[in-house]
Amino acid sequence: MKSEKSKSGRGASRSSRPVTRAFRISNFAFLIGASAAAAAEQENSVFEGGTNTFNNWVEISAGGLIPSGNTAQAEQDRHLSQGAFGGIQDLHFQQSVATNTLFTLDGRGIFDAHDYGLSLGLRKEDLYFLRFNLENFRTWYNGDGGYYPPDNAWYPLGDEALALDRGEISFEAGTLFKNKPNLAFKYSHLYRDGEKSSTIWGPTHPLFIGPTRGLTPSFYDIDEKRDIFALDATHHIKATDFGLGVRYEKGTLNNALNISQYPGEPAVLGVPQDRKITDREGVTYDLLNVHAFSETWIKKNLFFSAGYMFTHLDNDLSGNRIYGDDFDVQYSPNAGNGLGYTNLVGSSQKTENVLNLNLMSLPLNNLSIVPSVRVQKS
Repeated sequence: MKSEKSKSGRGASRSSRPVTRAFRISNFAFLIGASAAAAAEQENSVFEGGTNTFNNWVEISAGGLIPSGNTAQAEQDRHLSQGAFGGIQDLHFQQSVATNTLFTLDGRGIFDAHDYGLSLGLRKEDLYFLRFNLENFRTWYNGDGGYYPPDNAWYPLGDEALALDRGEISFEAGTLFKNKPNLAFKYSHLYRDGEKSSTIWGPTHPLFIGPTRGLTPSFYDIDEKRDIFALDATHHIKATDFGLGVRYEKGTLNNALNISQYPGEPAVLGVPQDRKITDREGVTYDLLNVHAFSETWIKKNLFFSAGYMFTHLDNDLSGNRIYGDDFDVQYSPNAGNGLGYTNLVGSSQKTENVLNLNLMSLPLNNLSIVPSVRVQKS
């Protein structure tokens, strides 16, 4: 896990001092692309309605964003970062590798847009399947603060937008038997990493005589990871479907709200006003879930279903709120630094049992009667 200092350094270098100016937002984006169907035999076949259709293709695109004015707002609006980008927009390949066995590949990769995806699959009819998936995409946020009309003062955070990456890596495997019990296993790793804007703006004194207002920009520093393991078994006997599954999830959330207060203002009675606040919240959790179900057509117009779920959730909480001349500094008790705290700890647990019983009757074509019972204990 990367150090918090390396992440906070990006935010610490951002300016939150007021800028007195009029500004505009404009940008110019250009995009070029090319598409080719593999093994194309006729020119018109790559278009919809052509004489032939193809299973494999690749689409390549390139472009760029040239903003003028508020770059961060342009990047957020266009969902792109300034500069050039390009790569594979869409790729699909499939090939039979053995009898009734199909291999598939889907992917995309746009350089400098942090937009990547890869999916690999292997499926043998009535026997098994394997799947691997990787995905990452980025979202841009304008982190600028407020605007104070009487002074024509604008409180920007930086030249470019904040960026937050989201992604998932997963692996699946299972059986595809027709008349036997089937098993399916899936592992997933999900994450969010980066920075995003916040509307919890910090206080300042416009014109140094105005009232305290929330105008200075703030942003979230986000680091979240989750790992999920799931195993499910299903079977069909005569008119009844059965299912049994277990899911285990473990996660770590380490997020901080970074706030600037009174930027550029002089000390009062020796107490500094220009301070940085790091409000960090941490959560680690473990979740165990066991579930089962059954579905039966008793008659052509009578259906019965039952389901049971057991869940146990265990949380550990941590946090601190630190005032200093930078973000993520050491805690230093000082009345002039504000009412901060450190080593906040806590925990919580929850256990839940749920039982559902449902009976659906279809006495008429346009009438259904569904008496149900739900029992829940927490």
